[in-house]
Amino acid sequence: MTKRVSKNPEKYCRVAYKSLYANRDEWGTPDAHRPITRIMYDQVFCSGYDKTLGLISERAAALPKSKRCDDHYLSPQFVGRMVMDNQERFLNNYESFKEVFYLARRTIAVTKPENSALSEFTNNRSGIYRVYIPTDKKYEALGINLLTEDDSGTLRVCPSSTAYQHSIINKLLEYERDFLFEMPPPAKIKLEEKMFKLSGV
Repeated sequence: MTKRVSKNPEKYCRVAYKSLYANRDEWGTPDAHRPITRIMYDQVFCSGYDKTLGLISERAAALPKSKRCDDHYLSPQFVGRMVMDNQERFLNNYESFKEVFYLARRTIAVTKPENSALSEFTNNRSGIYRVYIPTDKKYEALGINLLTEDDSGTLRVCPSSTAYQHSIINKLLEYERDFLFEMPPPAKIKLEEKMFKLSGV
């Protein structure tokens, strides 16, 4: 039986950096925004999940690990947009890019229905990126209680805001304000349908 080789996120980070750097002059073309930000999305997802936040939703904690889902607590594609809009900071210095790339790899364990509902808070169709709920409020908006394990091994409630206490994330939240939109009625209906399924896990 072939032994599974663990992924080296550094390689994916470097590929993402070099790819975004190579396309920096294309960023002025709106039609290029989605394919460029997909580079960040793909490399973050392919690099493996960083579970060091140690957070899990209350519903997911009641499930076996095989039934849980890893939710990126930041949107990798939106992080890619912030990088491209702030090229002097993130593309002129690899270490700065690496820091934001590794932040984008962090995940929180949730249920599959929770993950599906959370995905409704962003929309990148029609060439316009829309955010319907601020990133640091999305778990709270769905009534998702996050838990963390204390020194005794007991799970306790952890405010979701603690996961977002980082200077780069503060920059992201500030940047995000320009992309906040009111959720349109069809999206609200779809979200309500998914929220109804949450209790059933």
